[in-house]
Amino acid sequence: KEMSSSSFLRKRLLVARGDHGFCDGAQHQRRDRYRESPYDSAIFILQTSSARETWVFTDDTERELRAAMAEAHPTPGAKLRRKLEGRGLADADGGGGVYKGKKR
Repeated sequence: KEMSSSSFLRKRLLVARGDHGFCDGAQHQRRDRYRESPYDSAIFILQTSSARETWVFTDDTERELRAAMAEAHPTPGAKLRRKLEGRGLADADGGGGVYKGKKR
């Protein structure tokens, strides 16, 4: 709420969950780098007047940002591995469950 009313707000974007993925925080420990996003993401572009003059946020900038976020989808193989391993709680992970750990 506070960011939406900030005097520094230049642009607010909403990226649907199906239009982007994310890089897991533990990606350095995982075989698969990307995960599907379970939620829509809001992006707030906050800039000072000086920053606004230096780094102009254009329609092209928005397209580039959305395209970069769209590239962060897991591969079909990664989705299948997560499902078979029973990882996570999201529908995309096979309907939920507790992480069972690596198979031995």
